[in-house]
Amino acid sequence: MSDGEVDDLKVTEPDILLVMSQAAADTFIPKAKEGGVVLLDSAYVEDIPETKARVYSIPFTEEARSLGSETVANVIALGAIASISSVITKESLGNTLKKRFGPPQRGMNLQALDKGYELGEKREQGGRYSKKQQEIHETESIPWKAVEGYPGVYEKILNEDPETGSVTRLLRYEPGTVFNETLKHDFYEEIYVLSGTLIDTGKNLTLKAGYYGYRHPGMEHGPYRSPDGMMTFEIRTYGK
Repeated sequence: MSDGEVDDLKVTEPDILLVMSQAAADTFIPKAKEGGVVLLDSAYVEDIPETKARVYSIPFTEEARSLGSETVANVIALGAIASISSVITKESLGNTLKKRFGPPQRGMNLQALDKGYELGEKREQGGRYSKKQQEIHETESIPWKAVEGYPGVYEKILNEDPETGSVTRLLRYEPGTVFNETLKHDFYEEIYVLSGTLIDTGKNLTLKAGYYGYRHPGMEHGPYRSPDGMMTFEIRTYGK
């Protein structure tokens, strides 16, 4: 703490980071503390830099529009912060909003706070707990479906949470499958190779049976080619 006047505040390693634009994401997400929390507006942030923080992609602006005004996007974000972290309570934020705004703005802002808190709870719980409970069962009857945007790739969904996008699945790559682009995701991706081979031409790495990986949001991988096909087991998780 400085004894004199502080002219400028410089963030070096934020524990909690709210990102509402792509420019802010590019500048600050790489600085986020390992194990910290990054909340980003999915309407404006598409490319997530690699980070070891926990990333929550939440549609703050889209939800604000549904309430009637983009101006409450920040309040929705505050509600999400309150539910995901312990730095401030929803009650404290609500009391501040009641003092700051009169009707009708007060009602909209309190509604936005509730919506943000709800979204944060869903993201916080969704990664681990929101897939439906299932006893061990056969999976041969579950159909393979083509993965949109990835020719030659098919998925067998074993379990999923449609609301958060978290999914457990098998992926099958047909022989000769090629991806020419470098890939990045806004979710955590855990992969175990069951059979076949996949060549990451960007890293000059051949993935084969027994290989395992765990990618954080923003971690680059690919381009890929699979000369003889491949099958993997994948757990995709948003928010955790």
